[in-house]
Formats: sequence, C-alpha cells, structure tokens
Amino acid sequence: MGLVKFKEFWADETGATAIEYGLLLALVAMACIGGFRALSGASGGRWDQTSSDLVDAMTP
Repeated sequence: MGLVKFKEFWADETGATAIEYGLLLALVAMACIGGFRALSGASGGRWDQTSSDLVDAMTP
C-alpha cells in the first residue's frame, strides 16, 4: 500500500507549473537587480555632477 501511494505522489504534477513560474520570476528578479546595480554605478557620478552644478549655479 505504501509503494502505491509513493508512486501516485511521484506521478502527480499538480503544482509543478506554480513552481516553474516561481523559478522564472526569481530569475527575472535576479536579472533586474543585476542590471540596476550595474547602472547605479554609472549614473551615480552623473547625479553627483548635477548636484555640484546646481550648487555652483545657486552660489553668487
């Protein structure tokens, strides 16, 4: 009786789609985070320069 239940459990594929979507979502999230981190270093210098330009423009 136990072996039959195990085989039924092993063959049951309900919930597999949800797991696949979860893994895909995690992969997309990791790609987004990596992209944002790469862009943050490049844009950080531009924001610093813009801030300095504004301060210089406001100083008499």
